[in-house]
Amino acid sequence: MTAPPPTVRLADGVERRDRDGIVVLAAPAGRSYSELPVRLLPLLDALDGTRTADELSGRFGPEAVEVITGLRGHGFLADSPPVRVRRVALTSDGLEVMGAHRIVRRLTDLLPRRVRVAVGWSALALTGPSLVLAAVHTAGPAPVSALDPLPAGLVLLAVAFGLIVIHEIAHALVLAHHGRDIGVVGVGLYWGAPCFYVDASAVLLLPRRARIAQAAAGSVADAVLGGLLVLSTHWFPEPVWVAVGTWGSALCLSTVAVNLAPVLELDGYWLLCDLLGVRDLFGRSMAALRDVLRRQGVRQDRGLALYAVASLVVGVGFGAAAAWAWWSSAGTVVGALWWHGVGATTIALVLSVPVAAPLLQPAVALLGRVRSGPRAAR
Repeated sequence: MTAPPPTVRLADGVERRDRDGIVVLAAPAGRSYSELPVRLLPLLDALDGTRTADELSGRFGPEAVEVITGLRGHGFLADSPPVRVRRVALTSDGLEVMGAHRIVRRLTDLLPRRVRVAVGWSALALTGPSLVLAAVHTAGPAPVSALDPLPAGLVLLAVAFGLIVIHEIAHALVLAHHGRDIGVVGVGLYWGAPCFYVDASAVLLLPRRARIAQAAAGSVADAVLGGLLVLSTHWFPEPVWVAVGTWGSALCLSTVAVNLAPVLELDGYWLLCDLLGVRDLFGRSMAALRDVLRRQGVRQDRGLALYAVASLVVGVGFGAAAAWAWWSSAGTVVGALWWHGVGATTIALVLSVPVAAPLLQPAVALLGRVRSGPRAAR
């Protein structure tokens, strides 16, 4: 006797949130996330274990088979194969480690919820004054370090990496504050420079205001930290610390500028999308610009095309500001490193990324978008 074909059912523990014209699914234990268009809601509702894949295909068309296959492969269905989760994995993004959410949870639990909220609002209020303080300090003469170029370059690398870690922890703490955990933490390369990152995919399940707070957290932390580093150079006037504090504040300033440039699709871009309630804003605007340039656009495309042009101009401007902030304080050390052997030259190349990347990315984004049109958002 032939066994009946299996029915299709979502796995127990799958979370779902409908927002902005999409449906966000989270697999059990937050191992993976999926975004589907809201038009597939009837199909998702039908994944209740009463129909087979063939029946669903007959009702919803061939697309149902593709959706079901994708959901099964990523652990969303009851008959999905077990998803093997490795504690440490080497991926195309970098070396990734699971389990850091426990540390973030403990950090969050150190303060009561009301205190965390008060700290967040206080940091936001200090963002503007801190940026002004960092900008004024960076505009002054570059500090003269008591270190030789090679040790100074290593210190610069350590400062840059430490500030990136703090930036990412700020994002993670907001997730934990709202009851969500980060996925993996990783170390990789970004435009050739070492970077630290966290998987914050769980932000997809947060309400709009929480997503805005999570997107802003890194830049707010950078700004406040930049102001504190400026003040610390007055509290501890030793030459080495003055150099470190000035480099750090300049890096914080440049990081804020880069992250707020909408063309780069970093924190500022997602913040703007959530503020406006628009998905894939930059992708749609670049497609509109492409159509307008080819004289194929309709009247509604002109506003989106104008946004694309404005975002590119702002992106280049912010990139130039970031390059100025970084190079004005660290340029002397980086320039000296070029003539101190292969190791020092390598460090100089890595340290030049904060200058080159913000200026190159808008051009790369423009070429990619105009040629290929929009792509999927986060």
